[in-house]
Amino acid sequence: GAPVTIHAATLTAELTNSGVTKEYDGTTAPVGFTPEWSYVGLVSGDTVTLGNTGVTYDDQDVGQASKVTVSGLTLTGVTGSHDSAASDYELSVGSAWTTASITAKTVSLSATKTYDGTKDLSGDVTIATGVTGETLGYTGATASDGHVVTADKYISGITLQDNGGVLASNYALPTLNKDGAPVTIHAATLTAELTNS
Repeated sequence: GAPVTIHAATLTAELTNSGVTKEYDGTTAPVGFTPEWSYVGLVSGDTVTLGNTGVTYDDQDVGQASKVTVSGLTLTGVTGSHDSAASDYELSVGSAWTTASITAKTVSLSATKTYDGTKDLSGDVTIATGVTGETLGYTGATASDGHVVTADKYISGITLQDNGGVLASNYALPTLNKDGAPVTIHAATLTAELTNS
């Protein structure tokens, strides 16, 4: 004789994360990212739990990635002082993305060669990217000194190069010093042959 109809309130969720960034790792996964939300239409005393089907960068590369997007947003639970339930709200997504960036990953450098009287390190440098399956090329590699006896030698010049689909722009050089880019030069083998006749 006195029916009451209560319609679900519209709950608008807005992603509030800012300053989102990560070091390049070859993926679009936002490492360490936890979505944070603000709400319009939430009844005082209620707490909302949201679920999602994925969180991704729009690109994996440094300089190309510009945002992180949360997809498949759902209202998975509501608690509060009103015996509230998820059915009390109808979810509306206002904004589910935020600006983001990816910074270059610093490679590890070292070089080993046999003494040849030059500082040239062509073919002698080892570059470790730290990303599985990714290797880089290089040009212009030189040592600070070309002698075996000189202590604390290091790679004093080098330019990283793309290698197939691996972009050098996703990587950065370490500090070029004895700690960041050490060089080892081994003594050359000198064979003497007596030629008197």
